[in-house]
Amino acid sequence: MKKILILVLVAVAGIFWISFKNVSFKSAETVQTKQSQTEDIEIIAEDLQVPWEVVFLPAGTGNSDSEILVTERPGTLILLKNQQEIPVEGVTHIGEGGLLGFALHPDFINNRLIYLYLT
Repeated sequence: MKKILILVLVAVAGIFWISFKNVSFKSAETVQTKQSQTEDIEIIAEDLQVPWEVVFLPAGTGNSDSEILVTERPGTLILLKNQQEIPVEGVTHIGEGGLLGFALHPDFINNRLIYLYLT
């Protein structure tokens, strides 16, 4: 039994050595990048609890072009413009579950319907 174990270990070590024998590592190349223009960054939301999906409302819904809806997995839909939080009932936030996403109705501009996906 010991001879078989030693033979197997030697075979595995030999296969390991042969597989890495011809491996060569190249030195890292330095990549030059262009100087980009400085952009202004504006923080539009802070202290979100596991934000999951972000959707920009279409223009013409009575809101500005920058109106944004965000889902939080614990069960909140947030309208970022005025920080309005809309709790969603029936959400079970366990593990990877919770309020996972949403979609606007194709005719959202007229009917204002939102479809939520939750567990």
